[in-house]
Amino acid sequence: MFGPKKSLLAENAKSAELNSNLTKQEIIMNVREVWNNILYFQHLNDILMEEDSLLALNVKAVGLKYKTGEANQLENIMSITRKGELEQLIKQNKASVEIEKMKLGVLLQIKDLPVITDTKYEAIELFDISDSLALRQNPSIQVALQNIKIAEGQQP
Repeated sequence: MFGPKKSLLAENAKSAELNSNLTKQEIIMNVREVWNNILYFQHLNDILMEEDSLLALNVKAVGLKYKTGEANQLENIMSITRKGELEQLIKQNKASVEIEKMKLGVLLQIKDLPVITDTKYEAIELFDISDSLALRQNPSIQVALQNIKIAEGQQP
């Protein structure tokens, strides 16, 4: 009579440990996601700044063409408008970086984040889902399998 209850208690203890491991992995995944978002937005900012300098040259060139009569007012206004739109996009991107930094601070529970200077941005390689051993080591799968064991132990 006590054997099945003891076994069920052991399975519940193992389930709690697996849930703890799952929570740790979720936190790690969230930190990685936010970190990669920061790197992405910083890389995008570099590209946008380069484009901004090219558009500044374009605005200057179209302005000179307009003054000499080679371009009409519409072309001049369009070049200025494109530059203004890009400046707004740069501001939005910078705000996105700050939001992601705040998320990272919340996840790591720190107020003053260090300056992030590593802006090397690369795609993350995914693991091979055909590898059944790697799948069984996934905490989400382990928790689901453990829940099955607990459910089986609770049957009369």
